[in-house]
Amino acid sequence: FTSQWSDTAPSQTDTVLDNLSGCNWNIFGFSVWDCVLKFLAYVAYAIFYIVGFLVGVAGNAFSYTLGLTIDNINYTGIPAIQTGWAFTRDIVNIFFIFALLFIAIATILGIESYGAKKLLARFIIIALLVNFSLLATQAIIFVTNALAYELYQTITTSKSDLLSKASGGFIYKDVGGAIYRATSQQKLFQINPADLGKGTTIAPNSQVALDSTHVNMAVFVTIVVGTFIMIFAAFIFLAGAFFFAARMAVLWLLMILAPFGFVFLVLPATKSYAQKWWTTLQSQALFAPAFLFFIVITIKITESGPLLAI
Repeated sequence: FTSQWSDTAPSQTDTVLDNLSGCNWNIFGFSVWDCVLKFLAYVAYAIFYIVGFLVGVAGNAFSYTLGLTIDNINYTGIPAIQTGWAFTRDIVNIFFIFALLFIAIATILGIESYGAKKLLARFIIIALLVNFSLLATQAIIFVTNALAYELYQTITTSKSDLLSKASGGFIYKDVGGAIYRATSQQKLFQINPADLGKGTTIAPNSQVALDSTHVNMAVFVTIVVGTFIMIFAAFIFLAGAFFFAARMAVLWLLMILAPFGFVFLVLPATKSYAQKWWTTLQSQALFAPAFLFFIVITIKITESGPLLAI
Protein backbone atom coordinates (compact mmCIF):
# COMPACT_ATOMS: atom_id res chain seq x y z
CA PHE A 1 0.00 0.00 0.00
CA THR A 2 1.19 3.46 -0.80
CA SER A 3 1.54 5.99 1.98
CA GLN A 4 -0.03 9.44 2.15
CA TRP A 5 2.14 10.70 4.98
CA SER A 6 5.18 11.93 3.10
CA ASP A 7 5.38 15.42 1.61
CA THR A 8 6.25 13.96 -1.79
CA ALA A 9 3.98 12.07 -4.15
CA PRO A 10 3.65 8.39 -3.27
CA SER A 11 5.13 5.73 -5.49
CA GLN A 12 2.73 3.79 -7.65
CA THR A 13 4.90 0.68 -7.98
CA ASP A 14 4.52 -2.66 -6.20
CA THR A 15 0.94 -2.19 -5.08
CA VAL A 16 -1.26 -4.99 -3.82
CA LEU A 17 -3.07 -5.02 -7.18
CA ASP A 18 0.04 -6.54 -8.79
CA ASN A 19 -0.90 -9.82 -7.11
CA LEU A 20 -4.27 -10.16 -8.88
CA SER A 21 -4.44 -13.01 -11.35
CA GLY A 22 -6.90 -15.02 -13.43
CA CYS A 23 -9.74 -13.67 -15.60
CA ASN A 24 -7.92 -14.47 -18.86
CA TRP A 25 -9.45 -16.03 -21.95
CA ASN A 26 -8.07 -19.42 -22.89
CA ILE A 27 -9.22 -22.70 -24.44
CA PHE A 28 -10.60 -23.79 -21.08
CA GLY A 29 -12.65 -20.64 -20.59
CA PHE A 30 -12.28 -18.32 -17.64
CA SER A 31 -13.36 -18.11 -14.01
CA VAL A 32 -16.26 -15.75 -13.38
CA TRP A 33 -15.23 -15.39 -9.74
CA ASP A 34 -11.71 -14.37 -10.75
CA CYS A 35 -13.09 -11.59 -12.96
CA VAL A 36 -15.62 -10.40 -10.40
CA LEU A 37 -13.08 -10.35 -7.59
CA LYS A 38 -10.51 -8.66 -9.79
CA PHE A 39 -12.99 -5.92 -10.74
CA LEU A 40 -14.09 -5.45 -7.12
CA ALA A 41 -10.46 -5.26 -6.01
CA TYR A 42 -9.76 -2.42 -8.47
CA VAL A 43 -12.87 -0.53 -7.33
CA ALA A 44 -11.98 -1.10 -3.68
CA TYR A 45 -8.43 0.08 -4.28
CA ALA A 46 -9.66 3.30 -5.89
CA ILE A 47 -11.78 3.95 -2.79
CA PHE A 48 -8.84 2.91 -0.62
CA TYR A 49 -6.55 5.42 -2.32
CA ILE A 50 -9.05 8.28 -1.90
CA VAL A 51 -9.59 7.39 1.74
CA GLY A 52 -5.83 7.21 2.20
CA PHE A 53 -5.50 10.79 0.96
CA LEU A 54 -8.22 11.94 3.37
CA VAL A 55 -6.50 10.11 6.21
CA GLY A 56 -3.30 11.96 5.36
CA VAL A 57 -5.12 15.30 5.58
CA ALA A 58 -6.81 14.30 8.86
CA GLY A 59 -3.51 13.03 10.25
CA ASN A 60 -1.74 16.30 9.46
CA ALA A 61 -4.60 18.26 11.05
CA PHE A 62 -4.34 16.07 14.15
CA SER A 63 -0.56 16.43 14.38
CA TYR A 64 -0.77 20.20 13.92
CA THR A 65 -3.49 20.82 16.53
CA LEU A 66 -1.73 18.46 18.93
CA GLY A 67 1.50 20.41 18.72
CA LEU A 68 -0.37 23.72 18.77
CA THR A 69 -2.24 23.06 22.00
CA ILE A 70 0.85 22.02 23.99
CA ASP A 71 2.91 25.03 22.90
CA ASN A 72 3.01 27.43 25.86
CA ILE A 73 3.58 30.39 23.57
CA ASN A 74 -0.10 30.11 22.58
CA TYR A 75 -1.12 30.91 26.17
CA THR A 76 1.07 33.95 26.82
CA GLY A 77 1.04 37.46 25.50
CA ILE A 78 -2.23 37.12 23.58
CA PRO A 79 -3.86 40.57 23.48
CA ALA A 80 -7.43 39.22 23.54
CA ILE A 81 -6.73 37.19 26.68
CA GLN A 82 -4.93 40.05 28.40
CA THR A 83 -7.73 42.49 27.62
CA GLY A 84 -10.47 40.05 28.59
CA TRP A 85 -8.79 39.10 31.86
CA ALA A 86 -8.20 42.77 32.78
CA PHE A 87 -11.88 43.54 32.13
CA THR A 88 -12.97 40.57 34.27
CA ARG A 89 -10.56 41.57 37.04
CA ASP A 90 -11.96 45.13 37.07
CA ILE A 91 -15.50 43.80 37.44
CA VAL A 92 -14.40 41.58 40.33
CA ASN A 93 -12.62 44.51 42.00
CA ILE A 94 -15.82 46.56 41.80
CA PHE A 95 -17.60 43.66 43.46
CA PHE A 96 -14.98 43.70 46.21
CA ILE A 97 -15.54 47.42 46.80
CA PHE A 98 -19.29 46.96 47.28
CA ALA A 99 -18.70 43.87 49.42
CA LEU A 100 -16.34 45.76 51.71
CA LEU A 101 -18.83 48.61 51.98
CA PHE A 102 -21.50 46.08 52.94
CA ILE A 103 -19.22 44.55 55.61
CA ALA A 104 -18.42 48.01 56.98
CA ILE A 105 -22.10 48.99 57.21
CA ALA A 106 -23.03 45.63 58.78
CA THR A 107 -20.25 46.04 61.34
CA ILE A 108 -21.33 49.60 62.24
CA LEU A 109 -24.96 48.57 62.59
CA GLY A 110 -24.04 45.43 64.50
CA ILE A 111 -25.68 43.09 62.01
CA GLU A 112 -24.19 39.61 62.51
CA SER A 113 -26.69 37.49 60.57
CA TYR A 114 -24.48 37.57 57.45
CA GLY A 115 -21.26 36.73 59.31
CA ALA A 116 -19.64 39.84 57.86
CA LYS A 117 -16.65 39.78 60.20
CA LYS A 118 -15.85 36.18 59.30
CA LEU A 119 -15.98 37.03 55.59
CA LEU A 120 -13.60 39.99 55.92
CA ALA A 121 -10.38 37.96 56.18
CA ARG A 122 -11.42 35.69 53.31
CA PHE A 123 -12.31 38.70 51.16
CA ILE A 124 -8.90 40.28 51.70
CA ILE A 125 -7.04 37.06 50.77
CA ILE A 126 -9.16 36.44 47.68
CA ALA A 127 -8.82 40.10 46.63
CA LEU A 128 -5.05 39.67 46.58
CA LEU A 129 -5.19 36.33 44.74
CA VAL A 130 -7.49 37.70 42.05
CA ASN A 131 -4.72 39.96 40.78
CA PHE A 132 -2.54 36.88 40.27
CA SER A 133 -5.30 34.63 38.91
CA LEU A 134 -4.01 34.78 35.34
CA LEU A 135 -0.50 33.78 36.40
CA ALA A 136 -1.88 30.94 38.53
CA THR A 137 -3.96 29.63 35.63
CA GLN A 138 -1.03 29.87 33.23
CA ALA A 139 1.21 28.02 35.71
CA ILE A 140 -1.20 25.07 35.80
CA ILE A 141 -1.40 25.04 31.99
CA PHE A 142 2.37 25.29 31.61
CA VAL A 143 3.03 22.38 33.96
CA THR A 144 0.61 20.05 32.17
CA ASN A 145 1.86 21.19 28.75
CA ALA A 146 5.44 20.47 29.83
CA LEU A 147 4.40 16.94 30.80
CA ALA A 148 2.59 16.53 27.49
CA TYR A 149 5.63 17.79 25.57
CA GLU A 150 7.89 15.26 27.29
CA LEU A 151 5.54 12.50 26.16
CA TYR A 152 5.44 14.10 22.70
CA GLN A 153 9.22 13.86 22.50
CA THR A 154 9.17 10.12 23.21
CA ILE A 155 7.17 9.39 20.05
CA THR A 156 9.54 7.99 17.45
CA THR A 157 8.36 9.09 14.04
CA SER A 158 9.59 10.91 10.98
CA LYS A 159 9.89 14.67 10.71
CA SER A 160 7.27 16.41 8.62
CA ASP A 161 8.58 19.41 6.68
CA LEU A 162 4.99 20.50 6.03
CA LEU A 163 4.16 20.69 9.75
CA SER A 164 7.51 22.25 10.57
CA LYS A 165 7.01 25.07 8.06
CA ALA A 166 3.41 25.66 9.16
CA SER A 167 4.33 25.94 12.84
CA GLY A 168 7.67 27.72 12.62
CA GLY A 169 9.60 24.61 13.62
CA PHE A 170 7.91 23.75 16.93
CA ILE A 171 5.56 21.12 15.49
CA TYR A 172 7.52 18.69 13.37
CA LYS A 173 6.54 15.15 14.36
CA ASP A 174 4.12 13.24 12.17
CA VAL A 175 2.20 11.77 15.10
CA GLY A 176 -0.79 10.89 12.93
CA GLY A 177 1.47 8.97 10.56
CA ALA A 178 3.07 7.13 13.46
CA ILE A 179 -0.34 6.03 14.78
CA TYR A 180 -1.51 4.91 11.35
CA ARG A 181 1.64 2.96 10.57
CA ALA A 182 1.50 1.31 13.99
CA THR A 183 -2.09 0.15 13.45
CA SER A 184 -1.92 -0.70 9.74
CA GLN A 185 -3.30 -3.97 8.42
CA GLN A 186 0.19 -5.48 8.20
CA LYS A 187 0.67 -4.89 11.93
CA LEU A 188 -2.76 -6.25 12.82
CA PHE A 189 -2.64 -9.47 10.84
CA GLN A 190 1.10 -10.14 10.42
CA ILE A 191 0.80 -10.46 6.68
CA ASN A 192 2.05 -8.29 3.87
CA PRO A 193 -0.55 -8.23 1.08
CA ALA A 194 2.19 -7.50 -1.47
CA ASP A 195 3.69 -10.92 -0.71
CA LEU A 196 0.55 -12.76 -1.76
CA GLY A 197 0.73 -14.61 -5.03
CA LYS A 198 -0.54 -17.71 -6.77
CA GLY A 199 0.83 -20.73 -4.94
CA THR A 200 1.55 -18.73 -1.77
CA THR A 201 0.46 -20.41 1.45
CA ILE A 202 -2.17 -18.78 3.66
CA ALA A 203 0.16 -18.42 6.64
CA PRO A 204 3.83 -19.19 7.36
CA ASN A 205 2.97 -22.57 8.95
CA SER A 206 0.13 -23.46 6.58
CA GLN A 207 0.40 -26.12 3.86
CA VAL A 208 -2.66 -24.89 1.91
CA ALA A 209 -1.67 -23.21 -1.36
CA LEU A 210 -3.66 -20.32 -2.82
CA ASP A 211 -5.07 -20.51 -6.33
CA SER A 212 -5.95 -17.39 -8.35
CA THR A 213 -9.46 -17.14 -6.84
CA HIS A 214 -8.13 -17.31 -3.30
CA VAL A 215 -5.42 -14.77 -4.11
CA ASN A 216 -7.94 -12.35 -5.58
CA MET A 217 -10.23 -12.86 -2.59
CA ALA A 218 -7.32 -12.25 -0.19
CA VAL A 219 -6.35 -9.07 -2.05
CA PHE A 220 -9.95 -7.80 -2.08
CA VAL A 221 -10.54 -8.55 1.60
CA THR A 222 -7.20 -6.97 2.53
CA ILE A 223 -8.08 -3.78 0.66
CA VAL A 224 -11.56 -3.62 2.23
CA VAL A 225 -10.18 -4.21 5.74
CA GLY A 226 -7.48 -1.61 5.13
CA THR A 227 -10.11 0.88 3.94
CA PHE A 228 -12.22 0.42 7.07
CA ILE A 229 -9.12 0.75 9.24
CA MET A 230 -8.24 4.02 7.53
CA ILE A 231 -11.81 5.35 7.82
CA PHE A 232 -11.65 4.61 11.54
CA ALA A 233 -8.21 6.25 11.71
CA ALA A 234 -9.54 9.36 9.93
CA PHE A 235 -12.40 9.58 12.43
CA ILE A 236 -9.97 9.27 15.34
CA PHE A 237 -7.66 11.93 13.87
CA LEU A 238 -10.49 14.40 13.21
CA ALA A 239 -11.99 13.80 16.65
CA GLY A 240 -8.57 14.25 18.27
CA ALA A 241 -7.95 17.45 16.29
CA PHE A 242 -11.34 18.79 17.39
CA PHE A 243 -10.75 17.95 21.06
CA PHE A 244 -7.29 19.53 21.07
CA ALA A 245 -8.55 22.67 19.34
CA ALA A 246 -11.46 22.81 21.80
CA ARG A 247 -9.01 22.36 24.68
CA MET A 248 -7.06 25.42 23.68
CA ALA A 249 -10.22 27.49 23.19
CA VAL A 250 -11.61 26.42 26.58
CA LEU A 251 -8.32 27.19 28.31
CA TRP A 252 -8.31 30.66 26.75
CA LEU A 253 -11.83 31.24 28.08
CA LEU A 254 -10.85 29.95 31.53
CA MET A 255 -7.90 32.34 31.59
CA ILE A 256 -10.20 35.27 30.82
CA LEU A 257 -12.65 34.19 33.54
CA ALA A 258 -9.93 33.34 36.06
CA PRO A 259 -10.88 36.18 38.52
CA PHE A 260 -14.36 34.67 38.87
CA GLY A 261 -12.81 31.30 39.66
CA PHE A 262 -11.29 32.90 42.76
CA VAL A 263 -13.93 35.40 43.86
CA PHE A 264 -16.73 32.84 43.74
CA LEU A 265 -14.92 30.89 46.48
CA VAL A 266 -15.89 33.57 49.00
CA LEU A 267 -19.65 33.10 49.28
CA PRO A 268 -21.31 29.71 49.89
CA ALA A 269 -23.96 30.54 47.29
CA THR A 270 -21.36 30.98 44.53
CA LYS A 271 -18.87 28.34 45.64
CA SER A 272 -20.33 25.73 43.27
CA TYR A 273 -19.55 27.98 40.27
CA ALA A 274 -15.94 28.30 41.41
CA GLN A 275 -15.68 24.54 41.76
CA LYS A 276 -16.95 24.11 38.19
CA TRP A 277 -14.29 26.54 36.98
CA TRP A 278 -11.52 24.67 38.81
CA THR A 279 -12.82 21.27 37.68
CA THR A 280 -12.93 22.39 34.05
CA LEU A 281 -9.42 23.83 34.28
CA GLN A 282 -8.10 20.62 35.77
CA SER A 283 -9.78 18.34 33.22
CA GLN A 284 -8.79 20.43 30.19
CA ALA A 285 -5.21 20.94 31.36
CA LEU A 286 -4.70 17.22 32.04
CA PHE A 287 -6.38 16.12 28.81
CA ALA A 288 -3.27 16.63 26.67
CA PRO A 289 -0.77 14.60 28.75
CA ALA A 290 -3.37 11.87 29.37
CA PHE A 291 -4.20 11.61 25.66
CA LEU A 292 -0.53 11.55 24.68
CA PHE A 293 0.21 8.92 27.31
CA PHE A 294 -2.24 6.51 25.68
CA ILE A 295 -0.92 7.41 22.22
CA VAL A 296 2.60 6.51 23.29
CA ILE A 297 1.39 3.26 24.89
CA THR A 298 -0.52 2.33 21.73
CA ILE A 299 2.45 2.99 19.45
CA LYS A 300 4.88 1.13 21.72
CA ILE A 301 2.63 -1.93 21.99
CA THR A 302 1.95 -2.19 18.26
CA GLU A 303 5.60 -1.61 17.38
CA SER A 304 6.62 -4.49 19.65
CA GLY A 305 4.87 -7.05 17.48
CA PRO A 306 1.65 -8.00 15.67
CA LEU A 307 -1.62 -7.99 17.56
CA LEU A 308 -3.05 -10.98 15.69
CA ALA A 309 -1.11 -13.72 14.01
CA ILE A 310 -2.81 -15.72 11.26
